[in-house]
Amino acid sequence: MAADVRRSGSERVVRWSIAFALLGSAVLVDPAADAAFDAPQRLAAALGACVGAIALLWSRVDATQPWSRSARIAAGAAAALGVWLCVATLASDAPDAAWHGLRGMLPFALLLPLGASSALDGVGGVRLFGVAVVAVGLNIVVSLLQAGGWTLPLPVSHLGGRLPGGALLGNEGYVALASALLGAAAAAVALNTRSVRLRHLALTMLLVCCAGIAVNRQATSAMALGAALLVLGALRLRARRLAGAAALAVLLGATMAAVPALRAPTFGAVADVATYQRLTTDRLGAWAAALEMARMHPLTGVGPGRFAAQAQTHRFAAEIRLGTRLPPPSTATGFAHAHQDYLQLAAEAGWPALALALLAFAAVWAPLLRLAQSPGAVEPLLLLAVLSAGAVAALAWFPLQIPCTAVLLLLACGRAWRLVARGPQAAAATRDAAPHASIALRVVATGLVLALLWPQSGRYRAEWQIAAASAQLEAVLRGRERGSAANAAVAEAERLARAAAAATDDNRAALLLGIALILQQRGDDASRVLERAIARGERAELTLNLGRARTVLGDSAGADAAYLRTAWASPLALATLPATMRADLSARVARLESQLRAGRLQAPPPLR
Repeated sequence: MAADVRRSGSERVVRWSIAFALLGSAVLVDPAADAAFDAPQRLAAALGACVGAIALLWSRVDATQPWSRSARIAAGAAAALGVWLCVATLASDAPDAAWHGLRGMLPFALLLPLGASSALDGVGGVRLFGVAVVAVGLNIVVSLLQAGGWTLPLPVSHLGGRLPGGALLGNEGYVALASALLGAAAAAVALNTRSVRLRHLALTMLLVCCAGIAVNRQATSAMALGAALLVLGALRLRARRLAGAAALAVLLGATMAAVPALRAPTFGAVADVATYQRLTTDRLGAWAAALEMARMHPLTGVGPGRFAAQAQTHRFAAEIRLGTRLPPPSTATGFAHAHQDYLQLAAEAGWPALALALLAFAAVWAPLLRLAQSPGAVEPLLLLAVLSAGAVAALAWFPLQIPCTAVLLLLACGRAWRLVARGPQAAAATRDAAPHASIALRVVATGLVLALLWPQSGRYRAEWQIAAASAQLEAVLRGRERGSAANAAVAEAERLARAAAAATDDNRAALLLGIALILQQRGDDASRVLERAIARGERAELTLNLGRARTVLGDSAGADAAYLRTAWASPLALATLPATMRADLSARVARLESQLRAGRLQAPPPLR
């Protein structure tokens, strides 16, 4: 009896933790943080995952059934992937930064065992699905209202994107991705439920999700939902091979696009680079940078979480090698993500890591396809639809980098693994964890999980400091603070930026510190700060302000070199320079582009 009470108590904690992660990753907003949407949502997901994992560690379980062969393959591949990520971290040129990135990934990895736990069996799983519906549905409704002219009553607008429908996720693309996942689940329920009322409710949800994708004009999300519907349709028509053939076609297409020897006679023969840039909304630069990283570091990549820091220099290298320009979108100065989760994994941890991830996914997806054919098998069908939509979305977006969609997909992966390991009926009838784990082992594991949470507080405090420093500098640059008040504001911004830089290696803090030092005419100090930041990870904003720091020092040649490299990286970064300087830099970039197309340019403009 005591064991049953402890087990049910731990399961309740796991369920509440998952519910917190689902809701927090979708609705939390902190206007006081610099990343007002991403930072609180990422923290909520990490907190929920870690608390749930600790509860799972201390649960009492019954004897478990042996896993199926496919489940053993998936678990082995996932474990090997974890080991390989550690190897990639140690092999990185910047192991400290790579360790920081890996430590940020690990709390999300804990969602896999949470999804595979018995806490999602029966009514508990249905209730958590309802929480996910509420979390995503709320964002869709807010996005639709924003499309009609309503604005959020918050001192933040949106994280990015082209349209105002970012809702509580901060970007209309994120809302559309979540809509695709929820729409896939709704379609699965509508196709396989005997309840007329539930079918009508699911169809209504599907229509709302389609509206969320349509108003935000997101082709990738539409294709992801379409792929899920194709899989569902194939199963409905008893044409399971059609779903497998579609998956194989997607894999072959992605391979042909990634391998140069295959790309030239296929995609290259159909259209030119400019056409593909328009079709992919300027994603080619991100993909080329990721491929360049994987080409230069095929076994271990550049290190977990290092794509953003390495994207600009590797994009430059890819442009020189390919003889064509691959600039970022006109609304951005660079790429923070590869806009393809598969390529980003290969870039950060090497091709072996990608192979292991694909093996683990295939070992779950293929048997799940068979389970979904069983009459009345709503849950396998729902999971199959969601995972299929996520797999297609990851070809042109980054659902595993977005807290909300990452939580949904990782929980779905864990739950799908449980069904594959034991079958739907057996999974609901057994309880699982480590029945023979000693107290000492559980204490050690709990300490490791808590160690993942500990740095989160310092990083989150840095978000507040970065936001406050940015506000101080903006007040000075816009003329709202003058004289002694302006001097005090700049000094306070310097203090906040230094504190943030000490807590995180995020270059946003270094950029603000450099600007504060430039405003104080401390060009030498600013140059050192910015050069160190550029060595960690080059960004157009950093090289632009390095040019300003060199101007303060009277180094006109060095400043000109920094400005030209900035112009080569992104014309948008030059918006704050005088018009005559922008025109001159644009003309010089045009001449360099002519040399690049002619094959005469051997390197991008240097910083010195």
